[in-house]
Amino acid sequence: MNVLRETGEILELEHVPVPWIIGLGAVVMVLAIGLIRALVEGSVEGILISLVLLAALSWIMLKWVVRRLRVVADRGADTLRIIAQTPLGEGSASYPLSALLRAEVETRHDRNNSTPEQALVLVMGDASPPSRVRLDPFRPDTADLLQACARINAWLGAGAASSQGSPTTPEESRHENSQQH
Repeated sequence: MNVLRETGEILELEHVPVPWIIGLGAVVMVLAIGLIRALVEGSVEGILISLVLLAALSWIMLKWVVRRLRVVADRGADTLRIIAQTPLGEGSASYPLSALLRAEVETRHDRNNSTPEQALVLVMGDASPPSRVRLDPFRPDTADLLQACARINAWLGAGAASSQGSPTTPEESRHENSQQH
């Protein structure tokens, strides 16, 4: 996940699986060439197979691969928005930012799939026990997820420190301690 904007008031992260888009785009091109060849040769089976494969792969790409996932945290409005955009439409969910406790990277192991799946999880403390909002970016890089998790937690920590009025640098802390004595 990439950081689009990070200020004291707003943190905006985005995930776009560019390598997958390029790779699957190349597969679509190969299937399109196969379709053209089947058309030229007049092979009905080749045309049907190519069309079915192109339609299935195109739907998968439009629904999941080309999906742009954004997380926007706004302290001023106390909102956390999760936005998923595809060429087929947009979906979003909003939560109170004050309910966000932390971010974690979660690993799931599926019985049928030996490859573990990582996702970014937002732990919300507005329920008991805290609820977990799982973000499912398409095939994220683990290092990107860990970096996004660290950024979110650091941003939340900086906001908590500034709302409590604590100094932000060691020099300010020393200055405050010297004034107290």
